[in-house]
Amino acid sequence: MRILRDEGSHAVLYDTTNLKFDVLDQKPWPDHESYRLGRPRRLGSLVPSAPIRIYWEMTRHCNLTCTHCFVTSSPQLPMGMPTDELMRMLREMHKIGVIELRLTGGEVTTRPDWFDLLREAKQLGFVLSLNTNAVYQHPDKTIGELSQLGLDQVTVSLDGLRDAHDSIRGDGMFEKAFAALRTMRAAGIRTRVNCVLTSLNIKDALELFDQCKPFVEEINFFWMRPVGRGRKLMNRMIDFETYQASADQILGAQSITDVRIMHREKAIEEQSIRSPANACIDRQKIVRSLPGGFTNMSISADGGYWIHGYNMYQDRRLCFGRFPDDLESAWLDAPVLATLRKWQDALLVRCSACEIFGVTCPGDNLEMEVAVQLGVLDQNPYCTNDSAVPRLELL
Repeated sequence: MRILRDEGSHAVLYDTTNLKFDVLDQKPWPDHESYRLGRPRRLGSLVPSAPIRIYWEMTRHCNLTCTHCFVTSSPQLPMGMPTDELMRMLREMHKIGVIELRLTGGEVTTRPDWFDLLREAKQLGFVLSLNTNAVYQHPDKTIGELSQLGLDQVTVSLDGLRDAHDSIRGDGMFEKAFAALRTMRAAGIRTRVNCVLTSLNIKDALELFDQCKPFVEEINFFWMRPVGRGRKLMNRMIDFETYQASADQILGAQSITDVRIMHREKAIEEQSIRSPANACIDRQKIVRSLPGGFTNMSISADGGYWIHGYNMYQDRRLCFGRFPDDLESAWLDAPVLATLRKWQDALLVRCSACEIFGVTCPGDNLEMEVAVQLGVLDQNPYCTNDSAVPRLELL
């Protein structure tokens, strides 16, 4: 199905078959099966009238304590906001025209109300995805409930093969998660795997892909961030050359499989606002804005508004609002968000002068550049650009 959100002189066209979207600026709009009316976008602004996708951390509570967890989840943390407030948030996101929700944690399925919340989101018409560790107390029951919901995607975290995964997530966790992945696929659930590449599992990446491909539609390999508990394990971060060699190896299999392979932080490119297809092909014009705060945002378990899901664990000054603040007003007018957008524009100008931008690099990764600004890193290890990084005034 294709969803069109009409914003007057612009439109968002979302394709539920691949969970991708385009921002269009030339009428007539293409054919579509579902129509939503957005708000007229402000003259000259690239920013859509509302987020297209929201990553929503519904809880920080988790049944595991993974060693590099970016959001420092654990069984000791509370479930988070009460059900009625989360239902109110769902209705507000629907009201302003948000198209897609990606639900994260913690482990969402540890909330007693998780099924009711996801069912409400589907009934409201959101494109709905769930990130999960796939370790369930009652696997058949939980997977059966997931299959009832008709989710657009369920993403299972697998951090390498058995030894690497279990060293990060606990003994026996790989077998439980992989068994759940197979059961989900057999139940007709659209599945994906996320793998954080580190020195512990980089050698496993191709074999992990081979083992997963009968059971997934998509697999995503991405680099480790120095955020949350990951900040204490920066010695596990792989370098740029190792990451690129992994991408070359794994992406080489794309021609012989129907599984969609995500590598080289491809999600940054896909979620950015891009020039129209009929524009002059110029590397500097492929991307006109990075995703965070332009097409996407995140909501933390305490109701905070952020441009990305990991920033909430980097510095509280990056928060641009908090529920019950009006989400639409915060998206359009929050001073903190305006500053972050301006900074990302400056990062993109810097990227556009780099010879690998738009080739093997989609542009600066937000959390890595924030880590540099905060002094957590001396430099972004995944950036080869020697030119000066613009200062973020908020920090």
